[in-house]
Amino acid sequence: MLQTEGDRWEEIRFYYFCLHMYHIRNNMMDLMYAIETISQIGDISVQRIKAIAGSTISEIGNTPTKDEILYLASVNKASPKDIKRVFGFTYRQMNYNVNAHIEQYYTPKNNQKDLATIKQFMKIVDQFKGGII
Repeated sequence: MLQTEGDRWEEIRFYYFCLHMYHIRNNMMDLMYAIETISQIGDISVQRIKAIAGSTISEIGNTPTKDEILYLASVNKASPKDIKRVFGFTYRQMNYNVNAHIEQYYTPKNNQKDLATIKQFMKIVDQFKGGII
């Protein structure tokens, strides 16, 4: 796996974390409060991570594609059960995508400073949850 693919995987995990937290209450302010709380625990810049989360959710260019999710999940050794639970793909979709996948290179959408913040934030989330995927 390339470093850029690992960085993009972290962005996807962060995207789905934000999306999941948003759908719990369907309120962007509640998402920001949760992010603020987690970032204060990990000594992360609250304003920076809130800005990254806002742009991650609102900008269409940050939304991962199905091919991107399935390829990067398989490269990062995510189990099919976890992929189905987190992303909602069926086993048939996973098998089709893996068999039909054309080699592509996925690059991160954020700059290096934002990526470092996302990685630090997701490390804290993993400690709470025992790992998302």
